[in-house]
Amino acid sequence: MPIPKGGRVRVKTTKSGKRIRLTFNKRGKVVETKRLKVKIGRKTRG
Repeated sequence: MPIPKGGRVRVKTTKSGKRIRLTFNKRGKVVETKRLKVKIGRKTRG
């Protein structure tokens, strides 16, 4: 996975449990969002 210079990568979990990878540039603007493949049922809730 290429990480842009000076950028930041953050993994965010949505309410429905899907994980999204957010890539920021130097100014803090979101450059791209990428969906991560999540195996359902790995973590039990509650």
